[in-house]
This record gives sequence, structure tokens and C-alpha cells, in this order.
Amino acid sequence: PRRLTSLLHVASQLCSQDTLKLVLLRGASPDILDTYGWAPLHLAAWNGNADVMRILVDGGADIELRKIWNQPPLFDRYRTEHSGTTPLHQAASRGHLPAVELLLAAGAD
Repeated sequence: PRRLTSLLHVASQLCSQDTLKLVLLRGASPDILDTYGWAPLHLAAWNGNADVMRILVDGGADIELRKIWNQPPLFDRYRTEHSGTTPLHQAASRGHLPAVELLLAAGAD
């Protein structure tokens, strides 16, 4: 299936800090999920981009938001490894220490 995403997701993926700030300032929800259950903060944590993560956290992103698996049954075999992870899980699993430190300092558990 095609991945439907938001401008915040694209800006997080591309590390476009100015775009992130502008879109958040215009009222976009930092916790919007794409069709794979990823929020912009999940993408930034996965990529280890602490600067983007800081903008999202300062913009009100939920640091405890868990990915929600919302794919068709065909993809169920991947459900256990991709569902329920938080941004902290994502950053830690990829060895992104600055991202982990940022999330812990922000109160992630």
C-alpha cells in the first residue's frame, strides 16, 4: 500500500527545521500518524536527528506516543516488531545517543 504522510513527516525525514517550525506555528499536530503508524517524532528518532526532535518536542510532540500498527492483515507478520514502539525505543535501537539523551531529559520513560 502507498504511504500517506503529512508535511511534518516529510520535513522530519528531510531535517527541514525551518519548515517544521513554520508548520507547527500554523497549528499542525506534531502527533499526526502516517499510514504506517509513525509520528514525525518517530521518524526523527529513527534517523537520530536530535535537532528535529527538539523542535517537535518543543512544539508539543508526545514523547511517549506509541506507533500504531494499522496495516492490512497481509503484513501482520511484522506487527510485533513495529507496533507499540516509542521514539525512545526507536532512537535506542539505532544507537542514536544524542537522541536518546534528549528524550530522557524531556522525561521519556
